[in-house]
Amino acid sequence: MASKSSSKTLPSTSASKFEVGHVENGQDGLKYVVTSSISKNDKTKKSWTLFEESQVVTEEVEELVQEVKELEIAVKKQKTQKKEKKTSSDEEKPKRMPNEYNRFVSTKMAEYRESHPEITNGREKMKMAAAEWKTMKSQNAVEV
Repeated sequence: MASKSSSKTLPSTSASKFEVGHVENGQDGLKYVVTSSISKNDKTKKSWTLFEESQVVTEEVEELVQEVKELEIAVKKQKTQKKEKKTSSDEEKPKRMPNEYNRFVSTKMAEYRESHPEITNGREKMKMAAAEWKTMKSQNAVEV
């Protein structure tokens, strides 16, 4: 007993190479038409469907086909614009200068590396530097 899929012998050419509505003979002698569907991730997928002579392409179908083509073009444009935006925004952004806290922590971390070589955990050194910053800032606030 032959399976359902083996009884159909679709055209040997991939449906994605043709426009929606294109009709071609299959290897079984029947006519197949390219149809379009939208997958779960909003991508259009073209496939072969058995063409029945009673199917008539109406103006509405042609309009829908045109709309799908326009949507595909719009999506491609949006993707290229996003890529261009990412590359251009990376180049235009100036690098931020380190603030007072950043400079303080970097000098303290260097000091701790020399004065406390037994502490290998960077988090511990960072905690020490943050605590020292906090006490220094609170003393400066009291003096002012």
